[in-house]
Amino acid sequence: MSITSRNTSSARIQLRALGRAIPALRSGWYLVLELKSMVGTTPERQREHFEKLFAGRTDPWQYRLDAQQHRFQRELRMILAAGNGGRFCSALEIGCAEGAFTGLLAEHCDYLLAVDFSATALTRARLRAVWPKTVQFHELDIVRDPLPHPFDLIVVTDVLDDLALPWRLQALRRKLVAALGPGGLLMVGNPRANSVIENSWWGRRLVRGGMWISHFISRDPGLELLTQTTTATRVDSLFRRRLPN
Repeated sequence: MSITSRNTSSARIQLRALGRAIPALRSGWYLVLELKSMVGTTPERQREHFEKLFAGRTDPWQYRLDAQQHRFQRELRMILAAGNGGRFCSALEIGCAEGAFTGLLAEHCDYLLAVDFSATALTRARLRAVWPKTVQFHELDIVRDPLPHPFDLIVVTDVLDDLALPWRLQALRRKLVAALGPGGLLMVGNPRANSVIENSWWGRRLVRGGMWISHFISRDPGLELLTQTTTATRVDSLFRRRLPN
């Protein structure tokens, strides 16, 4: 073998080794970022962050856009297809923000309690429409406050991925199941994480991203997964509380 051939072979080996190392380095980098986020996240800081977000602009997540409206309609169809002829005696919407989804949900509920921990968002939600008396808005911190119960339907979308700590999510899972009446429905929706997080062992352990959150919720023995919709950007999962034996 010539010197040139040996050098070429060595370069290829080094490139293959580098190729194997880069994904591990990327995964490690994202893990460091997630751990840093977990350490720095407290309920007080989260409340302050979202108050600043809503104070800075109206509709910060652009729920008025067609893509978001289509998402709301898809989630609503999932709920109505599984639930009690499309009518619910009592429903709880956690993280209602400015009431973008509340208006759609209210048409199918005899009573709807919409909660958020942002006072600014709740003020806008109350002013969004002339709400019937069957729709109520309350300020509630899902980490610290008890959840009222029981409900036929609980909707919690774009909320759980902000909890940051897996033990907080575990405690909230217990709260959600306890707040559901037998046979009640739980709609959980969250954005997907990037492919590095979704394919990592630590993404599952830390419960980061829509896929791992849905998987974590499904592990509760009191729930059964009815249906799930996965797109390139989010995961929406509908669960039912199991009937007692």
